[in-house]
Amino acid sequence: MDAQRPPSFALIAEGPSDHAVLTHFLSAYFGDPDISVNRVQPPSPHVPGGWTGVIECCSSPRVEAALVDNAFVVIQIDTDVCEEIGFAVSRRDPSGKELTPDELADRVTTFLISKIIPTVYERFSDRIIFAVCVDSIECWLLPLYYVDARRSKTTNCLGSLNRELSNQAGFSVDSNDKQTIYYEKIMRSKKCSKRKVLESIAGSNPSLTRFIRALDLRFPHA
Repeated sequence: MDAQRPPSFALIAEGPSDHAVLTHFLSAYFGDPDISVNRVQPPSPHVPGGWTGVIECCSSPRVEAALVDNAFVVIQIDTDVCEEIGFAVSRRDPSGKELTPDELADRVTTFLISKIIPTVYERFSDRIIFAVCVDSIECWLLPLYYVDARRSKTTNCLGSLNRELSNQAGFSVDSNDKQTIYYEKIMRSKKCSKRKVLESIAGSNPSLTRFIRALDLRFPHA
């Protein structure tokens, strides 16, 4: 990595709104408002995404192709529908006990790795970073709006986020049409491209903490 600039990232994500959130957080982490974060999945804001697109992309040569032009690939997925056919990651252990957020993220990460072409993962594993959002990336945004236990929620996060968006910003996000413009408004209004903002919330949500830890392991001097 250039001493003066952060590396470039390719992003495989569920949708454009996830791309917006991750771009701001990567910008904050490296302290660079012009960080290079390039779309792989979905390839444009106008192409349908979703978790099926992430899995299909992981199974394709597109992962290796992305690493030709970028230093790292970030793979993002939510766990809210992880038990659906085609995803099929259980939220419970063999005894029926519900998994902790870290345990569930471990399972989902293992699942995603299993979808990547084995030779590609063996060669590039140190350049692939997983952003598994338990239960959705909206959970990562709750610490921006809450100071109580709701900061660490991992269920019904969009509902909780919308309550405060309505109160503080006068808009809410449609669960069926997560328009990027609203996520950009959130990230800009809360100054989420600032390192101190990311540091202030990084420990509040288990899966956000996990993502930051993955970055720390690769960039100990960032």
